[in-house]
Amino acid sequence: MGSDFIYILSSLPLLKFSGEGAMGFGDFLDACGGMLSAREKGVLSSLTLEEKPGVIREEPVLRQWDQWRETMVQVSALWRAARCPGQGMPVASSWHPRREAYPGDVRRLEAILAMEGLAAKQEAWERLQWDRLEELSLGLGFTFPALLVYALKLQLLEHRNRRTLASGTRVFEALVAARLAESQAGRVAVEE
Repeated sequence: MGSDFIYILSSLPLLKFSGEGAMGFGDFLDACGGMLSAREKGVLSSLTLEEKPGVIREEPVLRQWDQWRETMVQVSALWRAARCPGQGMPVASSWHPRREAYPGDVRRLEAILAMEGLAAKQEAWERLQWDRLEELSLGLGFTFPALLVYALKLQLLEHRNRRTLASGTRVFEALVAARLAESQAGRVAVEE
C-alpha cells in the first residue's frame, strides 16, 4: 500500500495558510480511506492537532509535532508567569529545557505573546503552527507521515475557518434569538 501514497498525495489539493481547505476532514478521510490499511485509517481518523493526555503517538512525525507543541505551550506558560509576579504565580524564568531545540520558534512565540489584540495573537500562533507543519513535511515525500502532516494542516485550516465572520454572525444571531425567545416567554401582558 506504500505505493498508494504517491497517488493519494499527488491527487490532494494544495493547501494554503491564507485559504480554506479544499475539502473537510471527513471528506478527506473518505477520499483516501479505501487506499489505507486498517492501522493507517485508525491513526488518521483519531488524528488531532493536540495530543491527547497520556497518549504517546506511534508515528515519529506526530511525536515531533507533539514535542514542539508541548514546548511552545510550556514556554508560553513560563513567559506569562514571569510577567505576572503579583498574580499569585511564582516568578519563573522563561527558560525551558527544550527551548534551544526551537530557538527561532521560541523567539517568534515570545513576539506573539507580546502582541496587542487577541485576534492578531491567534492569527500569528496559527501561522507559527503552519510553518512548523511545513518544516515537518520537508523530505517526507510520498509517505504516510506526509499524509499525516497534510491532515494536520487541513485540521488547522478547519479550525481557522470556524472563526469567520459568517460563522460568528450565525452564533450571534442564534444567541440573540434565544434571548428574545426567553424574554418573550417571561413577559407578562398588562392590560389597562
